[in-house]
Amino acid sequence: MRTILIVAISAALALTTILTTPALAAAQTWHIQVGSILDFPAGHFGNAFYPSQIAAHAGDTVDFGVTSPHTVTFNRPDNTPLFAFFVPPGGTTTSATLSAKGQFVNTGFDPVSFAPYSFTLTLGPALPPGRYEFICALHLGMRGAIDVLPAAAQLPKTDADYAAERSGEIARDLNSANHVGDKISDKAAHKPLTVYAGAGTKRVTDLRFFPSSITIHAGQSITFLKTHDPTEPHTVTFGIEPPNIFGPQGGPPFTFTGSNSISTGVLLTKKQYDFYIGGAIGVPVQVDKDTITFATTSTTPVTYTYICAIHDDVGMRGTVTVLP
Repeated sequence: MRTILIVAISAALALTTILTTPALAAAQTWHIQVGSILDFPAGHFGNAFYPSQIAAHAGDTVDFGVTSPHTVTFNRPDNTPLFAFFVPPGGTTTSATLSAKGQFVNTGFDPVSFAPYSFTLTLGPALPPGRYEFICALHLGMRGAIDVLPAAAQLPKTDADYAAERSGEIARDLNSANHVGDKISDKAAHKPLTVYAGAGTKRVTDLRFFPSSITIHAGQSITFLKTHDPTEPHTVTFGIEPPNIFGPQGGPPFTFTGSNSISTGVLLTKKQYDFYIGGAIGVPVQVDKDTITFATTSTTPVTYTYICAIHDDVGMRGTVTVLP
């Protein structure tokens, strides 16, 4: 009887332990928005991950909603030029499993037929705890991280918490983009014969020329500056785009006659040039400004349209009216 009682008590204690031990959490799905279209008509875009950092468990899934031209890239190999992250039309990676630290994962970027899409990343069931950082390979400084916690660790936030953070961050970025646009417009108004190619911060960009229209006399020159938009490259292109829009055409020095085609190629900060490995994409030297002389001979005013060959599809265009 005593033996039976001991066995019964032991079984009861074991059952109690089973019932009171919390089960491992079921796999969850988390959401990160990649970039944001803050105000399309104004050319305001967010170059950030929303949110930029989450905590999750191995076995969870992270859904990256790619809203605009960006990549999701883990462990970018050293000395890899920009074009290595481009893919053929329809070649964007839409799912992957992250199984180990140091593993290279890249969605790629389709420059011909980009459309918003979702990239589903599964955190492998045996993925060790730790921080896993990712970047956008197109935009310097655009980065995020997933903190993988031990299976028994409680996660600090829910996906709904991150969604609320995301909404707040996007609202703040819109305010920032509006402020940047107002500030650079005021600056441009006090700088004759100067046009700023883009404006922004480490998180937002205004894909416009400031001012978008300028009037000069034949023989005068305009200096185009790419000094206030740290995350985006820009070109100043008159006429037909060159086969490689990243490389210069017709200069330097640049002279526009009204009938020729010229392009500065991409204007880049030094950090951008190093990040893209500029020489490998056809950019011989790093420049963040170029001067164009307008040697037109018309006896009447003529207005010429120019573009940023990278961002013309979102309205980055300007005009120069040349008076005799």
